[in-house]
Amino acid sequence: MNTLIGSDSSTQSDGQSPFGASLRVWRRHRGLSQLDLSLKAGISSRHVSFLETGRSSPSRDMVHILQETLRVPLRERNRMLLAAGYAPAYSESDLDDNAMWQVKKAVRMLLDRHEPYPAYAMDGAWNLVDANATFTALLRRLLPGSHEEEKNILRLFLSPRLLRPFAVDWEPAARAVLLRAQRQLEALEPTDELAAVLQEVRRYEGVEDLLRNPVDPSRFEVFIPVALRMGDTVARWITTIITFGGVVDVTLDSLVIECFFPADRETEAYVESFSTATR
Repeated sequence: MNTLIGSDSSTQSDGQSPFGASLRVWRRHRGLSQLDLSLKAGISSRHVSFLETGRSSPSRDMVHILQETLRVPLRERNRMLLAAGYAPAYSESDLDDNAMWQVKKAVRMLLDRHEPYPAYAMDGAWNLVDANATFTALLRRLLPGSHEEEKNILRLFLSPRLLRPFAVDWEPAARAVLLRAQRQLEALEPTDELAAVLQEVRRYEGVEDLLRNPVDPSRFEVFIPVALRMGDTVARWITTIITFGGVVDVTLDSLVIECFFPADRETEAYVESFSTATR
């Protein structure tokens, strides 16, 4: 499990400053040498070295330049600023705040306009934030009662007592979901909650085996379909993800909308008749 940048004792045992430790982690994560970073950021490699070892302290503008160069996510940018002795630059709003009503309205509009196909919004820990009527109705049909109790997408799809028994070809779809969440942590964009949920779901029967037995990427199809047995019908879907670009809020930076599209004509016909019947 990843630790927070700047808080890993192994990175500071050599006397590095908290900011220097963070900078080194991000530089290495992006696969850059000190010279590479200096050329991209327009500063000397000597200055990069001094910043990493703590011999120099960065200005706030320099922190921003390095973060932009290294494509650091907003939550980690705040941590790096704090490590350098500066106040955080990016807000972290609650979606229920009055100031976020426009965002919630935009999310609701996107979800509603995707009808009659399922769509939902989730936060950086994969918690369900909102969903359209079709997604909710499908969950209600498969998991009467349980769909209202469990709001985490990882648990919903990976738990043996939730959607997993209805999944057709569960392993490749589950592996894709698990690896996507795992990459979030490996990209150093973790939240403590996501790390805890991932640790939990990896204890579910058969889940750890998905990571022990990776599939050759050359065998992947263009899309890995999600298929769920709905009574006598197998509904097959492909999904696409929508994120908010150009934001300056940590919450919005991690908000994801996932939209489902029919992968075959049978699913298209099923969902349209299902949507009509549930209106």
